[in-house]
Amino acid sequence: MNSKRNKLEDLLNDESFVRWIRGRADDAEMEHWEQWIHEDTERYAIVEKAREFYKLPFSREKVSEETVRDELKSVHSLIDEHEKKRAVRDIRWLPKDDHPYYYLVAVAAAMALLIGVIALFQPKYAHRDKLAAYKTVTVPYGSKSVVRLADGSRITVNANSSLKYPANASIDSDVNIWINGEAYFSVTHNPDNSHRKFLINTADGLIRDLGTKFTVNTRDKATRVVLEEGRVQVELHDTLSHNTKRYDMHPGELTYFAAGLRNITVENVNPVVFTSWVHNKFVFDETPVNSVIRNIEEIYGVHIHITDSDILEQKISGSIKSYDLQVILKGLSKILNVKVIRNGSDISITSLQK
Repeated sequence: MNSKRNKLEDLLNDESFVRWIRGRADDAEMEHWEQWIHEDTERYAIVEKAREFYKLPFSREKVSEETVRDELKSVHSLIDEHEKKRAVRDIRWLPKDDHPYYYLVAVAAAMALLIGVIALFQPKYAHRDKLAAYKTVTVPYGSKSVVRLADGSRITVNANSSLKYPANASIDSDVNIWINGEAYFSVTHNPDNSHRKFLINTADGLIRDLGTKFTVNTRDKATRVVLEEGRVQVELHDTLSHNTKRYDMHPGELTYFAAGLRNITVENVNPVVFTSWVHNKFVFDETPVNSVIRNIEEIYGVHIHITDSDILEQKISGSIKSYDLQVILKGLSKILNVKVIRNGSDISITSLQK
C-alpha cells in the first residue's frame, strides 16, 4: 500500500487501493486509505475519478459514418505506402509474417480495435471531463469565504477549511462537493427536476441535500451536520461491517457520524448556535465552555490554556456580535468573569477569584 501516491494512474495499479474503492478491502486497508484521503481534500477528487472509472458503462455508442470513413482512409493510405516500399524489395527475403496479407490483417485488426475503443470510451470520457472541472477554495485562520455556484446556490466556508466544488453547476446538473472543515450551505433547487443530486462528500460519509439550509463540520475526525431548515439525508459509511446507514434529518436536529462508528447519533439543538458564525457573531445556548474554546482554536489557529478546571465545566448563554478574535476574548472575559491574557497565538484564561 503506497499512500504517497497522488496520481490516478499509479493508484489504479495499486491492488489495495482498487479493492478499497470497490468495497472489497479488509479492515486494515479500509483504515489505511480512509486516513490517506482525510489528510488532503485534493484526494477526494482522485477517488471520485477512480470510482467513476470502475462505474463506466461499457455500452456501445454509435460512431459517425464520417469517423469510420476517415479511419478507413487512413488504413488504405498506410497499406498503399507499405506496398510501394515493398515493390522495390525482393519478396523472397521477406519472412512469412511480413506478407501483404498478414500486414493487412494486422492493420485492419488494429483499426477495428481503435474504432471499438472510440465507440466505447471516447464519448464517455469527453463528457465526463467536461463535467469534471472543479475549483478549490482554501480559507485561512480567522477568515471566511463565500462561494456562489452557477446554479445560484451559496456556500459560506468557515476559517481553517477547504472546499472543492464544480466550476459549472447548472440548475439541472448533479453537484458533487468535497469539504474538509466547516461550511454553511444554502442550496437553490429546481422544483421541476426532482432527480437532481446535490451531494456533499466527507471522509465519514455523504450528505444529500433535499432542499435546505444546513452546516457541515468535519473537524475532530468526524462529520457533524446541523439542519436549519428544509431536508437533508446523511449517510454513514460503516468501515467495520461495510454497511451503509442513512438518516433523514428534521429541522433543529444535529447528526454526528464517523467512519469508525457503527451508528449515526441524533440530537435536538438550537441551530443558531451552530450557524451564527455565518452572520459574523457567536451565539451560545447552554454551550459547554470546552466546546467554545475548541471552536475558537479551530477558527483562529490559537492555543488556549485554562488553569482552572472549574471554568471548563461551565455552560454559557448569550452572544458576541463580532467575528474579531480580540472582541470575542473580551466577551468571554465578561461572560465567564475571568482574566484573559494573549501572547501571540497563546492565550491563557484564569479565574479572577484566584
